[in-house]
Amino acid sequence: MDKQPEQVVLGQVIDPEAIAAIRQIWEAIPVEPRVDISDYHYVNESKEVILYTNHGTEILFGDLERLADKVQSLLQIINIEKDYEKQGKSPLSYVDLRFKGQPVVKTLD
Repeated sequence: MDKQPEQVVLGQVIDPEAIAAIRQIWEAIPVEPRVDISDYHYVNESKEVILYTNHGTEILFGDLERLADKVQSLLQIINIEKDYEKQGKSPLSYVDLRFKGQPVVKTLD
């Protein structure tokens, strides 16, 4: 992951490509589940996005290809996290959505 500055200061240049990619993802997510995402990170070298949920799950979202499919998977992940929390199960560690097919899921167990 790219080394980010400790804080963003007024006038500091932000990568417009990163903002555009994150904005597209943000707008593709229905309004209600947006609150379940805590962080959006953009990796300049690979031009991929990594999301973090409020439960601490790292979601390797990748690029904007298959955006609608990835958002549907993201919504399922959020629901799974909520179910796990109700059942007292360990949260997910990470989910990899970068490749076509079933997401790769790793739990903390």
